[in-house]
Amino acid sequence: MRLLRRATPRRAEQLAALLLANLDQLTDDLLAGAIVVVTDVDLRVRRLPIPPAG
Repeated sequence: MRLLRRATPRRAEQLAALLLANLDQLTDDLLAGAIVVVTDVDLRVRRLPIPPAG
């Protein structure tokens, strides 16, 4: 799992709570290999490998 932060300031405790609140929904995708983006308003899941554009 890789955590990328935006310019929105959040404390580590807030980030941990956000990830833990959504982890049950994301476990299967993460185990299968996916990029997951968690924002304040949605979750986006992209399975790997990501095919080349074209």
